[in-house]
Amino acid sequence: MRQARACRSGELARCSGCRGPRSHTSRWMAKDPPVLARMAELSAQYPRYGYRRIAIFLARDGHPMSFGLAHRLWRQACLQVPQKRPRKRIAAGRPRPNAPAGANQVWSYDFVFDACANGQKLKCLTVTDE
Repeated sequence: MRQARACRSGELARCSGCRGPRSHTSRWMAKDPPVLARMAELSAQYPRYGYRRIAIFLARDGHPMSFGLAHRLWRQACLQVPQKRPRKRIAAGRPRPNAPAGANQVWSYDFVFDACANGQKLKCLTVTDE
């Protein structure tokens, strides 16, 4: 109760003077640079992998960590998975050509190549009414 009254009189939060800095935070601060470098290297090597998969690779390399810490380091290094490009789709609103109703409306042509028995080349243009 004394602590609550003292904090109220000083207009401070009760938890402001309770604990010092966490020991594991300073420990990770010293370990961060090599882990961040390896994370950036793996991210460049595997651009479609996110922080969870990269954390698994880091654990294999001897840097075990939780996914939460991996996410914090991922954001700290400003890494992100590039967004997938959407596939181009055929526009549904585009008008389709009408089917031919009679003769002489659709024509097609093609070149046909052949050779005679004496080796002379033969080239024919074929035109058909669809």
